[in-house]
Amino acid sequence: MRFLAFVGLLALAVPATAQTPPVPPSPKPVQAAPAPATAAGGIPQVPPAAKTAPPRAAVAASNAKTTIVIEVTSPRGLGIQDIRVELAGPVPRDGTTDASGFVRFLGLRPGTYRARFSGKDFVTLEKEIAVAAGRTTETEATLNPAWDDVKATLPKPGEKVAPAATPKGKGKGKKKAE
Repeated sequence: MRFLAFVGLLALAVPATAQTPPVPPSPKPVQAAPAPATAAGGIPQVPPAAKTAPPRAAVAASNAKTTIVIEVTSPRGLGIQDIRVELAGPVPRDGTTDASGFVRFLGLRPGTYRARFSGKDFVTLEKEIAVAAGRTTETEATLNPAWDDVKATLPKPGEKVAPAATPKGKGKGKKKAE
């Protein structure tokens, strides 16, 4: 009987010991923070903030190359060949339009560019072009013809203009009989 009582007590004791919570480890002693360095006059110096790197997406966007495609046309909408296009901006470039009036600038950085269009027989034009990162920007420019031959025939300021001659047979009045 003693044996049974011993086994019964043992059976009750095992689950009781298995459910007791573990003893937490003793806390480590806290070390005091070092005293801040002081400048002249006893003013504490604060260390500079740690520099954080910009997010990868922002770095990738700022390094993304872009393309500008420009179509140069006449007022009638026809492409103009051999127009010189100069870009001033983050990456300066220049080029000439092809037979259909297009010029392409590859590998540019994003930003604002100032484009200057010049060519023989056309009035020079300047235009700003905003370029977004990683995108192809398409734009157009319409150039007006330069009328140098018309300007040469115009009177200079202060010059008297002779009246235009009328063609023979179209004047006012009646014909004289011979």
